Amino acid sequence: MEYITIVKSQKSVQAALFAIEGEILNVIVKDPTFFILGEEVECRFGDSRENGSIVKKDDYNLYLYIPFHKDQKIPFKRTSIRCPIHEQGVIKLIETNMVKILRVEILDISSKGIAFYSDTKLAINQLYIISFPISSEPIQCKVIIKNEIAEEKTHKYRYGCLFEGLNKHAIYHIRRYILNAQLITI
Repeated sequence: MEYITIVKSQKSVQAALFAIEGEILNVIVKDPTFFILGEEVECRFGDSRENGSIVKKDDYNLYLYIPFHKDQKIPFKRTSIRCPIHEQGVIKLIETNMVKILRVEILDISSKGIAFYSDTKLAINQLYIISFPISSEPIQCKVIIKNEIAEEKTHKYRYGCLFEGLNKHAIYHIRRYILNAQLITI
């Protein structure tokens, strides 16, 4: 098991790293009463230091929110957590001087991509524009389809896509949705 150091009020506490899911670190501490929900702490991973906050406590488990940033040097692998979303979306298919609108069923979302069902066969490695509601905000972004699974029972196609060039608005609302979903389910 990997260990990190949590620093609060200049006191260092060793914590066992249980899991990393996106921006949430689940750690186990010996004395959870020392920590208060919502307080800011410093997390040390070898030479790296990251500021975070305690967003949930459950017995000896602390859930720390450590936001992503480009210069981060966390030595542990972070996974891009998938969250179910189950919303209806729309894909714009641009074909020679014509725009075709396809209805899709959004299945899950991560900070890197999205999965959906479509009744129509789409091209792999093709760029599409997709619109879907997330929380109360409609998001429109570009995706590249990376994989396809044809489901014989339903006669639908399941697609896995990567986001391409998300704007700040979309990134904010996707990260917010994922974080809220994690806090509700963990």
